[in-house]
Order: sequence, then structure tokens, then C-alpha cells
Amino acid sequence: MPVPDVMVLALAKGSTPASTRVYTVAHDGHDMVETAVYFDDSKAVMRTNYFSRVQ
Repeated sequence: MPVPDVMVLALAKGSTPASTRVYTVAHDGHDMVETAVYFDDSKAVMRTNYFSRVQ
């Protein structure tokens, strides 16, 4: 099981797995990281996005 502040999401399209995403929130609640894994032309692709809370 993931630890607190981590969410794992599996997405599907037409009953076929499409992508898996992992969202992690920093302990201070200010930053979040999204890691997405999916297939593009039969090749696995992993991308990471960084988010910061705007105040």
C-alpha cells in the first residue's frame, strides 16, 4: 500500500489499460509530483510533471 500523501491511479480506455499515474504530495503540502507511464507506438513512455502551489 502507498504511504500517506501518495495516490496511484490506473486508467483504461475501452477495457484496455491506458496509463498508470502516481501522485505524490510533499510533506509541507506545497509541491506535488505526477509520474505518468503509458505506451506510445508500442514503446513505454514515462513522464514526470512538477507542480507548486501558487500563493
